[in-house]
Formats: sequence, structure tokens, C-alpha cells
Amino acid sequence: MFETLARTCTVNIECKTPREVSLRPNYDSDRLIKVLSDKIQNDWNKNFSDVKCSDYCFVSSFDHNCLERFRKYQSDNILEADRVRTMYLHTRKLTDILPGAEVTSNWDSGTNIQISAANADVVKRFQDNG
Repeated sequence: MFETLARTCTVNIECKTPREVSLRPNYDSDRLIKVLSDKIQNDWNKNFSDVKCSDYCFVSSFDHNCLERFRKYQSDNILEADRVRTMYLHTRKLTDILPGAEVTSNWDSGTNIQISAANADVVKRFQDNG
């Protein structure tokens, strides 16, 4: 894939884990984290000495615990300059309240909130302001 894109665009690698939190312990996300990190650092960087994958890709997930463990794995095993950024995905319902700055300030490259779940006033203002 990286060769096909010729490293000309940003790539979002989304880590999928079970939606149901109670099922997540049955899923080998530790293996996912290790394999993904190793692929990014080794296999996908082959034949490209000028630009590293970490320069144009990031890892995202709705499973914030998985992202935190991915970041921990990177900090323990990978030089800071080679670490991949992360993006916390959040499905927002009208009743949801995002965590405060004490949590979100540690979210590396930020969060992506699905606009389709935002309240109608926010959507209207977004559409009016183009």
C-alpha cells in the first residue's frame, strides 16, 4: 500500500477492536500493537530512505486503552523521532460529554468526533460557515 501511494498522502491506520468493551480482553490487542508497530518501523520503511512512515501516517482507534498501550509500546521500544502519532476516535451521542482537558491533553494528535452524531445546532453552524 505505501508503495502504491508513493508516500504522497497522509495514511490513517485504524486499530479495530471489539465494540463491546466486555469482549476486548478476548482479543489479542497486545499482538496487534506489536505487529503493527514492527510493520511500520521495519517492513513499510524498506526502500524509502528519504521519508519514514511515521512522517505521514498515524494510528487511530475508538479503543482508547489500545491507543494508550500502543503509545507505551512505542515509548519503550522506538526512538522518539520514529514514533507514529495517534488519533483518538470518539463516537459522540447527544448525551455524551467529552472528557476534560486533564484527559484530552494527553491525546497526542487529538481526537476525531463524528459530525453525524453532533447536535443539530452544531451541524447547522458548520454548514452555514462552510
